[in-house]
Amino acid sequence: MRLRWPWRRTQNSVVEDPSSSPPLPPRPSPRPARRLSEVDLLARLEGDVSIRGGLDRASWEPTAGWVRPAVQTLARTATSDDAAEAGYQALRDSALLLGDVLLGGTDAPDFAASLEGIEAYLTPHFPREMESAFPALLEEAARLHRQHASRALAAARLGAVLRRAFGG
Repeated sequence: MRLRWPWRRTQNSVVEDPSSSPPLPPRPSPRPARRLSEVDLLARLEGDVSIRGGLDRASWEPTAGWVRPAVQTLARTATSDDAAEAGYQALRDSALLLGDVLLGGTDAPDFAASLEGIEAYLTPHFPREMESAFPALLEEAARLHRQHASRALAAARLGAVLRRAFGG
């Protein structure tokens, strides 16, 4: 009877016989990527100083006040990181646009019409919230234009409309 060894010799090296070794355990599946959280999104938006633009503190704080509830809504409703990223970009673009409109002042002839970009940015990501918020935003902007309101007052009132839309 011939003994079978679990190895064989080939040209001065030992090679293990593949038929004698136990099968390898299955590879673990890769861990799923961590989803973007509300904290991640807020930190990015709040850390982005370019959003503030040229607004003074009295105008910026009420304007930025709607961002937190909007990010909470985004974190709750985004179905993937790609959707969260697209929503983040829409919030950022909307905040930039609102800041630019406020810098132009409420006396600008197209003050209310300039806010239409906000609807274009936000509606794809927040259709339920923007359904009622956008008409209210335009109505408030028209009222502010007629009153020749200050930038700080316009920021507070437009920010309040958006904050209410997002449940803030």
